[in-house]
Amino acid sequence: MADLSDGEYMLSNIQWRKRDQESALRPLRGFSTGKLYVSGRSARVEARFTDQNLSNRFSDLEEDGVPVTLQVTLLGEKDVYLLPGRTPTLERNVACYILRVKGKSKELSTVHAAA
Repeated sequence: MADLSDGEYMLSNIQWRKRDQESALRPLRGFSTGKLYVSGRSARVEARFTDQNLSNRFSDLEEDGVPVTLQVTLLGEKDVYLLPGRTPTLERNVACYILRVKGKSKELSTVHAAA
């Protein structure tokens, strides 16, 4: 479990993979901004990105109910965190897409220090 207090954290990097696979993490192409929200027992990531092909992929995951795991780096922090999440939700917003993934704060773990 990560030692993050309740709050809102800006993201500087985000990667993802299907939750049930131990495959390599993939970058969230076209990532522009994002936040990690920690509140009590829940954790949630909201990230904006612009890659249309990736949005199609997340739409398929959402439609099929496939959960994902996110790896996030917090802006100004040294640690990288892994969040096993639920099925992603995707929203189209003018010139970008908004990815939302919910998880449990107790499952949020520190992976390693950012390079």
